[in-house]
Parts: sequence; C-alpha cells; structure tokens
Amino acid sequence: MWIQTIYGAFSIVAATTDGTASGDVDSVHLLVRARVRAHLHALQSQFPAIATVAVIESPARDYPFRMLVFRKAFGEVMKELAEAIPYPNFKDAAAHGPVGTDNAYIHALHQIWSVLRHIEQPRVVRGANPPHASGAPAAGKKRAKRIA
Repeated sequence: MWIQTIYGAFSIVAATTDGTASGDVDSVHLLVRARVRAHLHALQSQFPAIATVAVIESPARDYPFRMLVFRKAFGEVMKELAEAIPYPNFKDAAAHGPVGTDNAYIHALHQIWSVLRHIEQPRVVRGANPPHASGAPAAGKKRAKRIA
C-alpha cells in the first residue's frame, strides 16, 4: 500500500519471515518503507506507537529506508492519521506541514495528483457542453464543469 501524508510518502508491505521479497509472510510485522529517511522520522515524531522503532538503511533496495513495525502498532498510526486530518486540501497542507520544505516531495504530490486524474472517468454536468473525444471543448464552447 502506498500512502502519501503530510509527514511523507510510504510504501507499506507485509514483512517476511526471512526478510526477502519471496519469503513467507510474517503475520505480526509490516515493513514501512520510504525513499527519504526524514519522512520516517517525521512519522515517528508524531506517533508514539512507532517512535522507538529503528530505521534500517538498505541502500541497495528499492526503498532505502525502512522500519519493521508491529501490524497492530501501525494500525494505530493509520487510525490516528485518519482522525487527525485537520485540512480541506491535502497538497496545500503537505506544503505547510512537517516535510513542507522537501520541494521534491511537494512536486511529486502534484505529479501524483495529475497522473491519477488521468484514470478519472469524465462526468459532465447536465446542460454543459460535452467535450470532444480528445477532452478539449468544442470550438467556441466552454469546457464542461466536473462534478467534485
């Protein structure tokens, strides 16, 4: 699972009993991975359930920074993340949050938003001019409004 938060971007996967990608799934632990060490530290600073977990550096791996966390502890983190959302606009909150000075991360959030927008099915407001198959409005016409 990938999650982007105001604390950074993370990939969460099942840990394995032997630490390899092809090993048996560890039913007790998850591997919380990040490309930026500071993202893991920002997450730890906010959530006591994972505050003392060691950050492991694995430079040869796809995600060079990782933590082996108890599933239950990370479940608490996810619950607290959801309950603590104070913002109506995520990208803006991230830009002003704990890792807001990480311009590469903020730029990546905008790229993710843009890429995911391409999978959205067009929804046209009744009475608006339908767009061409290309997505562009008909000549001389305004683009149809999207329903949020």
